[in-house]
Amino acid sequence: MITTLFHLCIEFLLIGTFSFGGGIATIPFLENLCTKYNWFTHKELVDMIALSEITPGPIGVNMATYVGMKTAGLLGGITAVLSLTFPAIVVMVFAYKLILKNKSKGIENAFYGLKPVVLALFISGHWSVAKVTLFTLTPKFCLNYFEIALFTIILLITNTKWGKKIHPTILIIISGIIGALKY
Repeated sequence: MITTLFHLCIEFLLIGTFSFGGGIATIPFLENLCTKYNWFTHKELVDMIALSEITPGPIGVNMATYVGMKTAGLLGGITAVLSLTFPAIVVMVFAYKLILKNKSKGIENAFYGLKPVVLALFISGHWSVAKVTLFTLTPKFCLNYFEIALFTIILLITNTKWGKKIHPTILIIISGIIGALKY
């Protein structure tokens, strides 16, 4: 138990330190945990992402809570969440003090340099979700036509004039109901 809590702490400190760009940016790191420790399966990761998206709160914190609770109970959930959020708090405090003291071009350039990293993590996270959801890779590659059709329909709805009037929560609920009925 102590070893698991230690690994949770170290791994989520790393995730919190290097996953710039929000919860979706944590997905590549969580995929690594999936193979490194076998704490959860790739299928559970996709379910975890879906649940984290629809529950209140930051996605990364929701996923950390899920992984921590699954691996080490309540203490694991607390450890994972605190470890995930600690680096952000430290960085925010230091960045705030630096920005107030030195309104320099170097700080501005550092933030500008983070943009490609954030974009890469964002794309990687979305690709991880897409390849598990829209494609079946084992035993052979094939398309999940139902999921692709539902994705396309929702994408088209959200990009029409009347579709922009529909609240995203309604689309999430409808998609969830359709998915539950299918499976």
